[in-house]
Amino acid sequence: MHYHQINVTPAVPTGRAEVYASPAIQESIGLMRQLVDLGKEQHQCLRILVGNQDQSSRWKAFLGRHAEAIPNLGESCKRALPQLEKALGHMVLELTERIHDESECIEEEFFLQEFLDRYGTRLNQISTLMNLVGPMADACPPKPAPPSQETPPQG
Repeated sequence: MHYHQINVTPAVPTGRAEVYASPAIQESIGLMRQLVDLGKEQHQCLRILVGNQDQSSRWKAFLGRHAEAIPNLGESCKRALPQLEKALGHMVLELTERIHDESECIEEEFFLQEFLDRYGTRLNQISTLMNLVGPMADACPPKPAPPSQETPPQG
């Protein structure tokens, strides 16, 4: 009988202390930890920013505070918004058609001033109305569905 002995040694040191002792690896690990910490901090900042930008919650609170004094405000805004949008659409259509048909209406200073007097103020005012009514309409909770009038099956 012949016994052969085979010596197998790993090419990479197996001791963790030996692997992590390298200064380059220590520096890389430190940089990675800093990146992870920075990512966590950035995520926290973005969450705060998004929370501050949520105008819907502000209008929901407004509607909730005044629910007794002005009970139908949200629903009224929901009904009015499509009509305001339609009026804005017609005004923009009229404005763009006039620009297309009469290009001089904005090229000369006199015509430009008349054009702005005619369209600018009205567009600005209707846009302001939509910026008030729209968020309140969006913040209004949906009406609960009326109870079903179906009769239960008799068996």
